[in-house]
Amino acid sequence: MIRLAKTVTRRAIGRTLAGGIGLLAVGAFSPLQAAEGFFIGDSIAAATAQTIGMRGSAHHSVSLRRNAIAPQWQRIPKGAVAMMTLGLNDAAIPVQAMRKDIETVIEGALKTGEKIVWIGPPCVLKNWDKRAKEMDDYLQQRLATTNIQYVSLRDPQICKPGMRTSDGEHFTDAGYRYVWQKVRRDSTYAAEVEWPRRTPIVEASATPRPRPKTVRIRHRSRAIEED
Repeated sequence: MIRLAKTVTRRAIGRTLAGGIGLLAVGAFSPLQAAEGFFIGDSIAAATAQTIGMRGSAHHSVSLRRNAIAPQWQRIPKGAVAMMTLGLNDAAIPVQAMRKDIETVIEGALKTGEKIVWIGPPCVLKNWDKRAKEMDDYLQQRLATTNIQYVSLRDPQICKPGMRTSDGEHFTDAGYRYVWQKVRRDSTYAAEVEWPRRTPIVEASATPRPRPKTVRIRHRSRAIEED
């Protein structure tokens, strides 16, 4: 009986120690708190942030030229992962003419001291998509030597018409959700960001959904005579 009691006690102590070590290991390798995500840049970032429910300061028509992104550096929260989309508004321009502006943006990004994910210009359903690809290739190669992580938005899924709006440049809601999922999958910085609960996993459709017909109502103008 005494030997049996000692054996049971030893096993219980062993399980307790093993459980404690396991908890320490989990605590050592798992982040206690997810990083905050913050979108900056052009309309792609603005619409992605709005679609998935995340903060940001991105807005329409932000270009690589003339360091237009500079005011947004100051708005990145301390310790956040900044996900920046830039290049769509410049993709029709030869990349050789943009190199100086690209270097200015890289310098500003590194000075923030924060984790930056540069999301490149997506493939576009336009006749200048070849230049968009050239910019994507250049940014991918240039940023590989920096601490800025680059995510390309060129893959068969993103280029499906069902992901894109009628202008061939921007995305549907499903497209923006897929952009976020791809960014999080392809960037270790973005993988640290908490996943918004309202962001479902989506699959692209090969055919776009029919757009609802717009009914236009014409109003007759009336002349008003004053007394």
